[in-house]
Amino acid sequence: MGIQTFISENRGAIAFALALILIATAAYFLTGSDRMGAGKTYGQLLLGSRFKVDSSEGVIDVYALAKNNALAKLPAKEGSSIQEADTLVLGSTEGEAMKEEKEFSSIGDQIPMLNINAAVGGVLEKTGTLIDMVHFLPESKFNSLNATEGIIFAKVAKDGSPKIFYKLPLGERLPGNLTFSEGSMRYYEIHKIAGKTFYPVIIGFDEAKMMRSEKLFSKPGDTLEGFFGNDVMIAGVLDKSNTTADMLHFIPLSEGSLN
Repeated sequence: MGIQTFISENRGAIAFALALILIATAAYFLTGSDRMGAGKTYGQLLLGSRFKVDSSEGVIDVYALAKNNALAKLPAKEGSSIQEADTLVLGSTEGEAMKEEKEFSSIGDQIPMLNINAAVGGVLEKTGTLIDMVHFLPESKFNSLNATEGIIFAKVAKDGSPKIFYKLPLGERLPGNLTFSEGSMRYYEIHKIAGKTFYPVIIGFDEAKMMRSEKLFSKPGDTLEGFFGNDVMIAGVLDKSNTTADMLHFIPLSEGSLN
């Protein structure tokens, strides 16, 4: 059978197959565009926020002061994503956890946090980023909160995705009850290799999984050159904790030292 005869006899099936290919291709590019747009929104929100941290109860609790116009771009699954003077907005995972622990049951409930009280104004939709685990506070509440500022900060990678860093000085222990699945604190020191300085970095479980999928490293001891403007060595990977720590990079560098 010649190709022209085959096409003539199967014109309907071929047209249907081509239509499916076109639909799938369009869907791929549309969802890809949506992902890029969402990533940019998340990055802008985190990059423009101030953070405070408390780990007195064994986990890293993160509190943020975000710009309301950036926070308003995120959809809320309950209440509103816009903060009022006496309300806070919870990330999806944090909201679910606090409900399970019966710290609140519905929008408008008052909850105590360290030395302040605030009403729950909204719970955000899931984003798959640090946003899911953050308490977003209005300025007066954030400034009054008895927690440490300047430890956590955000940077945006070349692909537009937000990356979160925790400044952990050399010689200090990991906060809370975090443990290693690979590597150890023994490797959390400055390394000199062929005349270059490599700073140590400890990677949270989820972040390490993503970095490995992109073939950025395979095991502790691997090095990365030009990592946000620095050369680094992977000192270790943390166990899964189902907390903020799963998304963090622990590094002995300040925000101004990373591009």
